[in-house]
Amino acid sequence: MLARDVMSTDVTTVAVTATLLEATRMMVNARVGILPVADGDGGLVGILSEHDVLGHETAEGLTGRAWGASETGGTLSALISSVMTKNVVVATEEETLADVANLMVKHRVKHLPVVRGRSVVGIISRLDLIKAMLSPGPPQGAGQDAAPASGSDAVRENVVAAIHKLGLPLGAAFDVVVRNGIVHLWGQVADQEQETACRQATAGVPGVVEVMSHMQVVAWRQRRH
Repeated sequence: MLARDVMSTDVTTVAVTATLLEATRMMVNARVGILPVADGDGGLVGILSEHDVLGHETAEGLTGRAWGASETGGTLSALISSVMTKNVVVATEEETLADVANLMVKHRVKHLPVVRGRSVVGIISRLDLIKAMLSPGPPQGAGQDAAPASGSDAVRENVVAAIHKLGLPLGAAFDVVVRNGIVHLWGQVADQEQETACRQATAGVPGVVEVMSHMQVVAWRQRRH
């Protein structure tokens, strides 16, 4: 498998001209712990992580009161360019997952931006690698030719679209991994009926050979008013 087969393509980037306050708001709202930083042309110039933010605040010696002062010019008014990691370790879409894993271990990072030229087209995490380990393709000797990468990409996009049309509250953990026509579904659903609906929607997508669901049924509590 290659990086493009498992990377997350819904990437939230932040402009290099943004402040720490603006960037941390984006992190919270997007529920991500890392933001690729882009210049005016959309090229990758750095990475801002929650570790960078917390390290900056700790270095400044902030008290509880000072955190609240960020809205009115506290240290979160600093530009992210003064805090971000500038020497970014990246992967390309064509790199194997073994190479990606080696990069993560060597540089002790949990996420890698996936680039095409200077532009970020995805993010791959340690969790993505673990999901790939649990998402096998056809057994060796099965006699099935490997599907072209472009075909797998199209199948994945169509499966994601088909499931989103169901209107289910899938949450941020939802993901789809495709290997030679075998589709692996990941995420959480509220009941078995929703899991079955996801399976059926996936099976109806052209190019899908088999559906393997790893989705967990979680009984979400209703909010009390």
